[in-house]
Amino acid sequence: MIFLPRSLLQLTLFGFGLVALPPIGGLVYTAVHLQQLSIQSQSAVFRAMTATRASSALVEEVTDMERVVRQYQVVGDIPLLDLYRRTHEAFSRTSEELAALPLDEVQRHRLVHLTKLASEVRNHLSDTRPEPELLPNAVRDLTDLSTLSKAVLTDSKALIEREVEIMEHTTAKAQYFLYWQAVALGPAALLLAALFVILINRPIQQVDMALRRLGDGEFATTVVVQGPRDLRELGERLNWLRKRLVELEEEKTKFLHQVSHELKTPLTALREGTNLLAEGVVGELSPAQSEIVAILKTNAANLHRLIEDLLNFSLARSEHGALLATPVFLDALIQEVAADHRPAMIAKALTPRLTLARVTLRGDAKKLRVVVDNLLSNAVKFSPEGGSLVLRLEQREAQVILEVEDAGPGITDEEREKVFRAFYQGRRARGGHLKGTGIGLSIAQEYVHAHKGQIAVVSPRELSGACLQVILPTAGGTV
Repeated sequence: MIFLPRSLLQLTLFGFGLVALPPIGGLVYTAVHLQQLSIQSQSAVFRAMTATRASSALVEEVTDMERVVRQYQVVGDIPLLDLYRRTHEAFSRTSEELAALPLDEVQRHRLVHLTKLASEVRNHLSDTRPEPELLPNAVRDLTDLSTLSKAVLTDSKALIEREVEIMEHTTAKAQYFLYWQAVALGPAALLLAALFVILINRPIQQVDMALRRLGDGEFATTVVVQGPRDLRELGERLNWLRKRLVELEEEKTKFLHQVSHELKTPLTALREGTNLLAEGVVGELSPAQSEIVAILKTNAANLHRLIEDLLNFSLARSEHGALLATPVFLDALIQEVAADHRPAMIAKALTPRLTLARVTLRGDAKKLRVVVDNLLSNAVKFSPEGGSLVLRLEQREAQVILEVEDAGPGITDEEREKVFRAFYQGRRARGGHLKGTGIGLSIAQEYVHAHKGQIAVVSPRELSGACLQVILPTAGGTV
């Protein structure tokens, strides 16, 4: 059954446990291996000590038996035979102790021959008073037995050397294995750590991306968070929030659309009445009355523009980028929009400089007009009295680039992204009476994106104020 953590904490703890498992397993295996090596070393040392002690004792016992038999040969004293027999019994026990050790074939054969020869001597001297003619044979056999026991002692030293060699080989083998074990466990632990960092970081990044999209007003993408249950539930709550924001956005757009239409009706009557008064239909106006009518007419025009912005904003949000594509002479369109703003430029003594390449592309003329109108209106509003405006239109390979540049206070780095947000209010325009709705650039961004283009604040090339740049693709769209 696959383990599915219920929480981020559980996943983190499980990850730490699994990452720590290879080093812990390696340490346990190393400890067991070292313990076995220690036991093997102790056993080898014990066998070496036993072989040395038993071989030395064997030489001493054979020497004692030879000395006792020679004394008996000279003096013929019966207690000496009892001493020989006791010494022979000790020799037998020592031989059995040596036989239990891991001897090679030569050593074992020599020990068997030694034991057999000692038994023959024991048989010669088994009687209570052995025959005198048997004693020389026994002495001769004991001499051979002494020589063999010394050879066994030499073999025991060789056994010790062999045990040392085995221990050195085993130690080197263990050291080699432990080294490669450490080399293998390090990358394994790092790979597991990297895997769990990805598993832990992925849902956190998904939540972060979802929050960023919601913060940027991108409500179309469904929020999906994979991982522990608590983070999946958080993703579901974010998705609920996304749906709720979509509903609120639709309600806001609908409200703006309805309010804008409701305002247009009385505003139209107000503008028509103001025009009738200005034309003197109801009688000649005095200079003071004419001035008041002019103020009413100007503010009614400004209010009409604000309502148009609200309508364009609601349409931009409700049409979802729908375009009525036709061939558009973009340079001619910009000149028309600039002519519409001519009175406002004259009022502020602005000097426009238009550098327009002849560009014809396929797009929505109405929406492109709104884009240019909002950019130019923004530049006029923030330009100082007697300043300059620069409009540039050029084509670079597969792109059409429009730049509107003014000599106003400019846009700070902190405001470069905020100015395209709906209803964001930047710094008040110099000498401006109405601050505006703060949706002009937002509408421009919607329409530019509908044309698969980009809009951004860039550094000015000629003046000291703000420079807004629109890039529209021409691939497949230029005619």
